[in-house]
Amino acid sequence: MKILADGVFSADSFRFKPEFMRRVQVDYLNRNDIFDSGLSAPGIDYSLNTQVLTTQRKVLERCS
Repeated sequence: MKILADGVFSADSFRFKPEFMRRVQVDYLNRNDIFDSGLSAPGIDYSLNTQVLTTQRKVLERCS
């Protein structure tokens, strides 16, 4: 549990360098859901905070 607390749930666990943050972007060529609806392309919203939260939730689900 200490490994999880220090590695996944610590405030310092997900500090990223500015160089990395500048490189994080959506891969527009890997958007299969655009063509699934047949109507219009959905808005693209990439949130690193959401990705971190999703990871933390999945870890918590596995612990229960």
